[in-house]
Amino acid sequence: GVPWSALQHMRVAPREAGAQFQAGPGRPARSLKKQFQQAAVPAWLRRGPLCWQGGSVLFVPGLGMDARHWAAAGEPQWALQWVPDPE
Repeated sequence: GVPWSALQHMRVAPREAGAQFQAGPGRPARSLKKQFQQAAVPAWLRRGPLCWQGGSVLFVPGLGMDARHWAAAGEPQWALQWVPDPE
């Protein structure tokens, strides 16, 4: 999860060119395209809006929370979840 402070100025917006996502601590931030491919996220799930904190990705549907924004151990945490509309 992320600390409450990360959510206070969060914005929801479409994917932007050059956006990167870090899947875990110590792992490199990589393009969303590469992260989606590695995680085998279906194409329809890649179209959802992203949650942004400042100029970096906070949450990506199908991938989860970006590790650069994770709360410290012992700190209260909030989680985000994407639930697409039924088709």
